[in-house]
Amino acid sequence: MRLTPLVLMSLLATACGPGETGPAGPAGPQGPQGETGATLNKTYVCTGTANNGTANVALIHTVYTFSDGSVTATCNVADGALWVTGINMWRGGQPEAAGAQCILAADIDSTKNGGIWTMETNTQRTSSSATYRNTGSPLDGRVFALTCTAS
Repeated sequence: MRLTPLVLMSLLATACGPGETGPAGPAGPQGPQGETGATLNKTYVCTGTANNGTANVALIHTVYTFSDGSVTATCNVADGALWVTGINMWRGGQPEAAGAQCILAADIDSTKNGGIWTMETNTQRTSSSATYRNTGSPLDGRVFALTCTAS
């Protein structure tokens, strides 16, 4: 009966079960510092007006530049009955980031053909321009100058 010792050992091992959990080991070394998010460098607010033949329309181009070269640009076209906003975000290195390009759709005259505005700053961000595109409108292709201030 050589099986008796094996059966006995098997029963003892099953009856005892696992032991208590031991104490936690020491903490491992500190990992490397993770990347931090981009921080805001400067904000530029560029303003000007466009006259639609009957009234002035406010043009506002706001540019947020970040430490990683990315840019967020908002653009607004507003008058007494209209306020339209566009928002564009560009990663650093994208061609549109250099000019902080912002595009929005807003008709400002009686030609209701889906007027499109494109606002862009110069590389020094001292001025900006707003170009209006609207087929059939007397203002189609007009470029309006905006003046920028930095904070």
